[in-house]
Amino acid sequence: MLALALDAVIEQSVDAIGWRLYLRAVDMRKAIDIPRDPDAKPYGEEAPAPVPQEPVRIPVERLSGPVRARAKVATKAIRDPKMREVATRAIATGWSLGRNAEGHFRLVRGSDTIVFGNSGDPRAWRNMRATAKRYGVDVSDV
Repeated sequence: MLALALDAVIEQSVDAIGWRLYLRAVDMRKAIDIPRDPDAKPYGEEAPAPVPQEPVRIPVERLSGPVRARAKVATKAIRDPKMREVATRAIATGWSLGRNAEGHFRLVRGSDTIVFGNSGDPRAWRNMRATAKRYGVDVSDV
């Protein structure tokens, strides 16, 4: 029964179950001394390579109307206008804005996080812009 359950887990896509679970299931399945179903696809030796995903880029022209209006309301507390614009674009493309324990602003989308302060320091602006660009936020004309 355990062998069938492990075979079912291994046949799932790696994106659905994660690499750790996939590799542990393969190791556990190899330790069980029950022959595998001959019709099943091979596994273990040649695990599929992860496919790199490109960040979703929404053109600035599409950031208008109610989506941009909601994003502008959420970013009112950011004093620097350039930082506010980048945060507005990030929120309009699916990021959420919050604050961390130190009071810095934090943009979060999944496991990606952009942390930035609220000062007018040029270095803080450059760091925030570089980090946002790295995570796929459109900063081309800001």
